[in-house]
Amino acid sequence: MDDHWLKIFVVIFLVLVLFVSLYSLQIIILNKKKQYNGVEPPGTTGWPISLEFIRASLNGAPEKFFNDRVHKYSSDVFKTSLLGVPITVLSGAAGNKFLFSNEYKLVKIWWPLSIRKIIPTSEDAFLPTSPSQSKNLRS
Repeated sequence: MDDHWLKIFVVIFLVLVLFVSLYSLQIIILNKKKQYNGVEPPGTTGWPISLEFIRASLNGAPEKFFNDRVHKYSSDVFKTSLLGVPITVLSGAAGNKFLFSNEYKLVKIWWPLSIRKIIPTSEDAFLPTSPSQSKNLRS
């Protein structure tokens, strides 16, 4: 009989430890997010599913999407969702200068996963495993 109560106590104790651990983890994660002191650019990422840019592209004017955002937020820097990925857009001469002068220092070139699936980058490139495969790739 005592063995039965001991098992119940152990199960209850483990459940309590699990809840306390999850609660502590949640507090740690929330505090980590609050520690960011940077200023976010104006704009919204919206629902990634909406893909605002695709909608503008289907209308035949993808540049209109960017121009509308620049005028809407009165800024050359804004955030949005592009191909389902949240991004920050830099436009204008100052944005281009910042981007190209800090490449591989503060910013990194990348492609969204949806694009990399269609067009592999050098990081995702197919490496030939035999000379015949290499020859086929060159011809």
